Amino acid sequence: MTRIGVVMIRGLLALACLIGPLRPATAESAVPVPLHENVSCTTDRLHYCHAGSGEPTLLFLHGWGGRAEFWNSQINFFSSHYRVYTVDLPGHARSGYDGGTPTIKGLAEALAGFLDAQELSHVILIGHDMGGFVGLALTQTDAGRARIRGLVAIESLVNWVAESVATTDPDMS
Repeated sequence: MTRIGVVMIRGLLALACLIGPLRPATAESAVPVPLHENVSCTTDRLHYCHAGSGEPTLLFLHGWGGRAEFWNSQINFFSSHYRVYTVDLPGHARSGYDGGTPTIKGLAEALAGFLDAQELSHVILIGHDMGGFVGLALTQTDAGRARIRGLVAIESLVNWVAESVATTDPDMS
């Protein structure tokens, strides 16, 4: 892959575009939105949920300390038109991590194996907070170069990182 689209969307506008109007936080909002019946979840090395079919594939990556359930509304909404995956990043929630101290690069390499194992292609990554950084690092792996077509970073500083990568990596320009 010679080009990877890096899109920077910030704050509440990004969340509103993904699923609709935001609701004020309440005690009930701490409980994840229930998943539709057509969503399948499994825990092998990584816990992940998936639903839908078609291309592109949307892969949602949560931020630091998050979990796949962060994206339940999105998997319910987008799975009627796309193949959608949400994952617990390595070392988060129900996903183990045996790579020593977790780093952004280590998390990205684990997800590269996930892309290969699931045979995902034409992937659009949607990463919140640290998930945006993991997504950007994933685009630099062999699996990422072959399979990822775009990156949406929400509440990340990925635009600054992407600009510095684009000036040093000819594939990114």
